[in-house]
Amino acid sequence: MNLRIIRTLILKVLYAHIFSQRMSSESDLASAQKHLLNDVERAHKLYFCPISVFLEVGKHWERIWKRRKRLEFLGFFSENFLYQTMLQDKTLQKNMIDFRIDFAHLFDEYPLAVMHNIAKSSLPQAYRHTTKSIENQRKFARHVFEQFIATDESLHEFYADQDLAYSEDDEMIAFANTLFRKTLLGTNPDEPATHPKRFKNEYYRKFIIDLLNESINQRFETEKIIKTYLVKGWTFDRLSSVCRTVLLLASTELLHFKDIPPKPIITEYLSISNDYMEPQEIGFLNAVLDGISNRVQSVLPS
Repeated sequence: MNLRIIRTLILKVLYAHIFSQRMSSESDLASAQKHLLNDVERAHKLYFCPISVFLEVGKHWERIWKRRKRLEFLGFFSENFLYQTMLQDKTLQKNMIDFRIDFAHLFDEYPLAVMHNIAKSSLPQAYRHTTKSIENQRKFARHVFEQFIATDESLHEFYADQDLAYSEDDEMIAFANTLFRKTLLGTNPDEPATHPKRFKNEYYRKFIIDLLNESINQRFETEKIIKTYLVKGWTFDRLSSVCRTVLLLASTELLHFKDIPPKPIITEYLSISNDYMEPQEIGFLNAVLDGISNRVQSVLPS
């Protein structure tokens, strides 16, 4: 999980902690931490869902074309090293069991529909005489994923049914899809597939909790500092709740996590804000964060 997704998850939890009525009865640090770690787990589970669909599509494909004795179609999955590698991946199977991802029973009509869509498309004809090529096997798997799985509305309905992701979580879904593409591109024949961990390393695991804790514990002190950089005539309460939350989180990181250069921090929060704020507010956000960044730089030892 990269820093952008981590910051986005913390932003959502922090917003809920401060402004959402549904968390008001338990809006303490422990509940916020639990909420955040649950979101990390949810994001990790999203990665395994399209893989499960890919495997179920392959099983349907093999079963149907074997029954119909159409061997020229059977090879698309039976000879595909990516499909076979993942099918035999014990670590992958364990994760799917742990996460209770089971399209074969929960949502069986969906992978079957995907299989029929592939069969009716031009994809089988395009790869009909090239299934022996490792590179074409990789391209076929990628095309199946990108054209028939990643963009399918039924998969997004499944995410909502399982409380995994909703329309506002598009960035998280896109991130999970990107990870799966990397798995398809990075897996080689006769090698086990490498799947992403919940956290890239121990630094990321500690960072996600520490940033949330500091944002909550230092909230009022940080808000005082933010107010000194507001444009004349503006008050903190006049800002939208989203803008205040982004300012609080970004300012906390600038003030208390000095091992990360200020410029990348500001750039990423401005990028994240594009999904939630108006251009005028983003410009205002940029000016305040620049001011706080200059303050931090002025007190750093030369």
